[in-house]
Amino acid sequence: MKFKESRMVVLGDSYVTPNYLVDARDSFWGLLANDLNITEIDNYACNRFSLDSIIHILLNEDIDFNRHIVIGIPPIMRESIYIENRGHRHPKHKIVDWEITEHDVSSMENVTNYHFHNRYNNDYEKVNLFSSEWHEVMTLEKIYLIYNYLKSKNAKFMILNMSKPFQYQVLWPAGMNIIKQVALLEECNIFKDTYQSINQDDGIKPVDFDTYDWMGHHGAEGNLNYYQKVVKPMVEKLGWFS
Repeated sequence: MKFKESRMVVLGDSYVTPNYLVDARDSFWGLLANDLNITEIDNYACNRFSLDSIIHILLNEDIDFNRHIVIGIPPIMRESIYIENRGHRHPKHKIVDWEITEHDVSSMENVTNYHFHNRYNNDYEKVNLFSSEWHEVMTLEKIYLIYNYLKSKNAKFMILNMSKPFQYQVLWPAGMNIIKQVALLEECNIFKDTYQSINQDDGIKPVDFDTYDWMGHHGAEGNLNYYQKVVKPMVEKLGWFS
């Protein structure tokens, strides 16, 4: 089977960072690259990245939208902040035939990411008014905008939830419209069978389970399970193998 495109772009956090607790070629996106005969990958993932940082990279870096694009949605309880002269640098992992070199992502200099409780642990009003359901709705709106942005670029892409499934509650007026719209998108897997939940359902523990429980990072077994049961069927439906 031959493919015209032999390159890929990967964005996300530690769940898709090359060689983070799983060899790149054994990760779910590495398995996908192998099945697509992809030999060159630009991986922009970094530990603790938030969705806002991923959006920032998509809009500010010179992304080649002719490539296959895989976006891993990180845990949503994170925020991206800018701290001048703090020296935060983030790499782009350039992978060619599984040899990895790193380059700085210029637009991310001085940008870092915090968990919600770290960022607002002294802001009681912010904490008291926080609604997890509303936060999910706002995140879905961002995902929907990413989807339409990539569609406008005629990109081949998939958007995958790496963490807990979002709540599917279509009777709540504040969220029912965006929930219904995102649930219909073939390129998105948000509400069920996520990287975390499919392995938890199958009893495959993350390799760092003792530290992070089911929110941890999977090795080769969990990545293969997720790829075979979720990612590959999505790709087949999207026609990437044709």
